[in-house]
Amino acid sequence: WGNKLETPTNYDPSDFFNTGVTELNGFTMTTGTEKNQTYASISTTNSTGILPNNAYNRYNFSLRNTAKFCNDKLTLDLGAQYIIQNNKNMVGSGQYFNPLVSLYLFPRGENFQEVQMYERYSESRNIMTQYWPTAIFGTDLDMQNPYWIMNRMQNRMSKRRYMFNASLKWEIASWLNVTGRVRVDNSDLDGIEEYYASTKTTFTEGSNKGYYGHTKQNDRAVYADLMASINKNFFEDRLSFNANIGTSLNDMQEDIMYLKGGLQQVTNMFHLGNIKMDTSKRNEKKWHDQVQSVFASAELGWNHQLYLTMTGRNDWDSKLAFTSKGSYFYPSVGLSWVISESFKLPEPISYLKVRGSWAEVASAPSRYLTLMQYEYNEQTNTYEYPSTHYNTDLKPENTKSWEFGVNAKLWKNRINVDLTWYKSNTFNQTFYVDASASSGYKRNIVQTGNIQNKGIELAVGYTDTFNKVKVSTNVTFTRN
Repeated sequence: WGNKLETPTNYDPSDFFNTGVTELNGFTMTTGTEKNQTYASISTTNSTGILPNNAYNRYNFSLRNTAKFCNDKLTLDLGAQYIIQNNKNMVGSGQYFNPLVSLYLFPRGENFQEVQMYERYSESRNIMTQYWPTAIFGTDLDMQNPYWIMNRMQNRMSKRRYMFNASLKWEIASWLNVTGRVRVDNSDLDGIEEYYASTKTTFTEGSNKGYYGHTKQNDRAVYADLMASINKNFFEDRLSFNANIGTSLNDMQEDIMYLKGGLQQVTNMFHLGNIKMDTSKRNEKKWHDQVQSVFASAELGWNHQLYLTMTGRNDWDSKLAFTSKGSYFYPSVGLSWVISESFKLPEPISYLKVRGSWAEVASAPSRYLTLMQYEYNEQTNTYEYPSTHYNTDLKPENTKSWEFGVNAKLWKNRINVDLTWYKSNTFNQTFYVDASASSGYKRNIVQTGNIQNKGIELAVGYTDTFNKVKVSTNVTFTRN
């Protein structure tokens, strides 16, 4: 900006920053007996940022109790956690919500101390207004005072999160147990935006009296399952059998409501009733997903040499509501053979195993694609006919895969080799395609495609000891 200065500038951008301080405190208590144990803790995190008027605080409260009763056949585990979190003026990216941009572009020949008093009294408006002589930047760098951004473009967030978990395990026999678990994770969030009058009207929806926004978000999550586990050996431990069978429920909800806009009547009165409604942004978004499942897995092992593993799972997913495909099943099967346990191999081969598996996995498409719904336009605050045509014939995306592998250890485990061949195909992918103009829609939802991945993975490792110093190296090769 201009000619070289006759006298050095006293402007130093680092003067804008503070020394950031983070303080951690914690208190823990444990007590109990052989049958019952209790744990409690309180911890705090308090931080002031390197930028002015920036802070973060977090408070954690935890409680847990574990108890055994009925001759140690029943084990009850209960836990609770409550978290309070709030922050103020977290720095955003971009040119206008980030004070650093105007800070480091400030011309060195100007007097920065003058703009440190970032607001001046306006007799005509009877309020304090932003002081920022934009002429020093020129029209192409029309930014805002960095102190104004941190002190008069306030954004605050407070969050309350509470979690509960419980499990009860019943040891029916030495080889059979049943476990039930439930976990609740709920949180409530409040977000506030307050931009004082004389903030650039680009960010106040054209209002010269300020801007206010209030966001509320509630999240709810519940997970529960019930599972029986079997672990038993037969024929003098030559045949091993491990199995799990159970059911689960995963329920998640989110509810967001917000109202944002420029102020209409009273300057710098941050209240919902003072928002100019015809130019405001407002919306309410809700969704509720639930997946109900049954599942089972089993492994048969023969003489520590041959292992057969099978799994199966069936999900009823709410995202498939209003379709003919209310649920989907995906199984898997795997077989592995430790050859070195079955035969005496040449001395250089310390260990040799071959394995193969086939698996199928599935996942439901996104929510709200199977039912006709009007779309809310935040710019015009009106409901509009949907631009995408719903599809009641959607299916879960499905991936089928197989792989074969070899694991070997050579020369007394000095060399390890892991080789895998694999192939997978993914079907029923969801795409959006252009719709004909006569249909009244802009897009249609279709499911198609067959994405195939196949390849090889090879890993070779070498480990040895020389003069009591352990040396190891690994080489990998992949081709997909």
